[in-house]
Amino acid sequence: MLAKTTRQPSSRRHRSRGISRADVIAIVVSIIVLAGIFVPLVSVKRADSRRLACENKLARLTQAVLQYDEEHGRLPRINASLAAPPDGLSELGRVAPGSVAAADSSDTSSDWQQDGYSWLVSVLPYLEETELYDQLSRRSEQFQLAPFDAALITPTADNTT
Repeated sequence: MLAKTTRQPSSRRHRSRGISRADVIAIVVSIIVLAGIFVPLVSVKRADSRRLACENKLARLTQAVLQYDEEHGRLPRINASLAAPPDGLSELGRVAPGSVAAADSSDTSSDWQQDGYSWLVSVLPYLEETELYDQLSRRSEQFQLAPFDAALITPTADNTT
């Protein structure tokens, strides 16, 4: 009779069922490569969305200025203060040193309350910001100009400034 030969488990090479080190390294490298490809794409998308948001805001601002022009027959002044500068050009709208200027008598708008404020305040109602516009006061003391703050230019006792 023929003898049956059996294979010994120790003579056979065992293969583990897990992931080898080389497999882990290959996976990590592929993840890093994919991240290197997709991260710049995400930042480009963010930049595009910021640019689009900026364009939309500029379009709204442009539309508000055009609506102001249509209603008042002129573009908003640089600032709403109408003090006449020394050369007599009262349309420049400069803030007079030391006080808030009086309202222009030729301006017939009943909602005049932007004395000393930027032109942006004039278009706030057209930007759907009427609440903010209504909170602004024509009698604001914030626009009184002081020539300088003496504390900022006074040298110290030891002359180290």
